[in-house]
Amino acid sequence: MLPFALAMLLFPVVARWLGKRLHAATLLALGLVTVSFGNMMIATAVYQHHLLLTLAGMALLGSGGGLLNGETQKAIMATVPPQQAGMASGISTTARFSGILLGFATLGAILAASTQWQLQSAMLHAPLPLQPGFSAQVIAGDFRHALAMYDAVHQVSYNHSSLPATPMDLPACCCVLPHLPCFPPSLCSIRRVSQRH
Repeated sequence: MLPFALAMLLFPVVARWLGKRLHAATLLALGLVTVSFGNMMIATAVYQHHLLLTLAGMALLGSGGGLLNGETQKAIMATVPPQQAGMASGISTTARFSGILLGFATLGAILAASTQWQLQSAMLHAPLPLQPGFSAQVIAGDFRHALAMYDAVHQVSYNHSSLPATPMDLPACCCVLPHLPCFPPSLCSIRRVSQRH
């Protein structure tokens, strides 16, 4: 998560610099395109098991988020009367954090369920006995205790080929696909706000 966090920290400064040279609509569109490319890069990296591409995608995703962060709030505040600015800011912040929490919870549940299903399927085809609680330990990342459930013979036969090949394919698709229909309405609304101001 470090590339994502660093990009989110640095790119609001870049957005402030770009805001003096670019129109708000252009900057918001640039942020949306960057976020979408970052999501697609992460999905590709997960499918190909490419660590460096994953880190680059996370940095690109954070860059787009950094560009959008301040500009989104400014665009929202520009559409409401000054006497309703406090209410608009509160609604915007609540909606944003609700979306973040809902997204993390939903994708986390999808990731856990798909990983557990693929892990159990792979072990049944290996064939390896599936100990109770093994898949839960693997999903939690506690591989030491998970492998300790098996004796030495099973630990030797339990290699990387028995693990699911692409446990994150479904969550990766879930990250990318929702962004595709967002571009036309977003650009239209940005254009309407720009014409109004």
